[in-house]
Amino acid sequence: QRGREFVAMRIMTFIAQQFLKGGKPPARPEMSTSLGVPSQLASQVLGSLLSAKLLVEVAGDDGGYVPSRPLDKITVEDILHSLRVGQGHELATRDEPVRAIIRAEYERILLAEMQTAGAVSLQSLATRAQSLPPQEAKSVAVAA
Repeated sequence: QRGREFVAMRIMTFIAQQFLKGGKPPARPEMSTSLGVPSQLASQVLGSLLSAKLLVEVAGDDGGYVPSRPLDKITVEDILHSLRVGQGHELATRDEPVRAIIRAEYERILLAEMQTAGAVSLQSLATRAQSLPPQEAKSVAVAA
């Protein structure tokens, strides 16, 4: 799940960068290649982002995606929420005293995460990304 959430943030930032530059709305194959994301995963993540109404698909030669609202009105919280909604139901587990303790801590952790995520806009991510120097495509060596 964390991997999907990270990919969603990468895709949304990529789209926002193109939007800020006034570039052509990127299509899924372009994003998959540019970000190094498998096409099927990109398609699944884009489906979630579209369902959450964070993106709009536009017609054109290859089709493409644009943000559905101003970049400063889309937060990382929105992006994370789009992938977490509808992912099944939470198991209740046995109702015992330790469950209440764990539930309270879990809710506290989620609240802290969402407060932080809600403070980061897509505008700020895209602007920061735009300020970086262009990178050459590098192959990443994986340590065993």
